[in-house]
Amino acid sequence: MTAYWDTSGLVRAFLLGITPRGVTRSHTAAEFYGTFTGRGVPLPGGTKAKRLAPGEAAAVVRELFSALTLVDLSPAETVQAIVAAADGPQAVGAAIHDWLHCQAAAKAGATRIMTVNPRDFQRMTRIRLEQPSKDAPVQPAA
Repeated sequence: MTAYWDTSGLVRAFLLGITPRGVTRSHTAAEFYGTFTGRGVPLPGGTKAKRLAPGEAAAVVRELFSALTLVDLSPAETVQAIVAAADGPQAVGAAIHDWLHCQAAAKAGATRIMTVNPRDFQRMTRIRLEQPSKDAPVQPAA
């Protein structure tokens, strides 16, 4: 079973100390870096946000993404997916990013999408949606 990781899933994996296995797209690395060097990630039970210095964030990206295969849409596939979004799931605004994650996951042959936001994807894909958990770390299929 191939797992596709969106940014929220990779943020959760990092915070839980899970090494993700599977695929994502290169844009996810930029979103991950931007999240931790920008507003940060709110921590449970408090108002503090976990932020990383640029060098720290880059080191985490290097480490976290080393176990992932990057599967990107070509420019033509991206345009085709955006046109399809207007006819299909009506992905508008920031939801277009989730739609493009779904298209990359399908291109990679993923059998599940690892995300903290499954509701964002429900109407866009038939690929199984899962949340990363320390109780059930994601490992490559045997």
